[in-house]
Amino acid sequence: FEWILRQITGQCELERLSKTFDPVRVEESLRASRQLHDVAQKLLISKKEEDLQQMVDEVLRIKGARDPQGFRIGLQRNCQALRNVTRASYLITDRCHVGYSSDNADHEALLDELWRLLKPGVQRSGRVTKEWEELGFQGPDPATDFRGLGILGLENLVFFARRHPSVARKLMVEAGKHPKYWYFFAVTGLNITGWMREWL
Repeated sequence: FEWILRQITGQCELERLSKTFDPVRVEESLRASRQLHDVAQKLLISKKEEDLQQMVDEVLRIKGARDPQGFRIGLQRNCQALRNVTRASYLITDRCHVGYSSDNADHEALLDELWRLLKPGVQRSGRVTKEWEELGFQGPDPATDFRGLGILGLENLVFFARRHPSVARKLMVEAGKHPKYWYFFAVTGLNITGWMREWL
């Protein structure tokens, strides 16, 4: 089928895909090509902008093109999107490897901020207290709930509470009240963060 399309259009699969914005299919095409598999690997791990240009040039040289400028622009756009996702994935993985530490003042400040955002004007009785369960943590020390996601879990809870404070507070209050569909606010937020990480 690919051979027929190439004969009709005069374009390889990658050139046709580059006319659209479909980074996933562009990546699949690069990886499936015996000639371009190594280029795809380099492209995704490289952090330098000039490397992107060189690799696009290499793809153009190997594949040839009827419209090299159009191919270049489309391929660069798709490859840049792929690199952005790869970078985001690395960044997220790095944040997950930073374990929460009660000895780290920045981590403690972030945890305190989460409390203030979700329970404004309410003073906690201490750092380790059953009051954390009101926010949906599983026990008196929320640090234990961050083990699987590291600091990323806390950062995402704080991000949501900063961006949508009234929604976050409403969800937290309603979380434990429903007789049938209750859930723990903080734990649910951490689970959602974990799923998002897996999907990357």
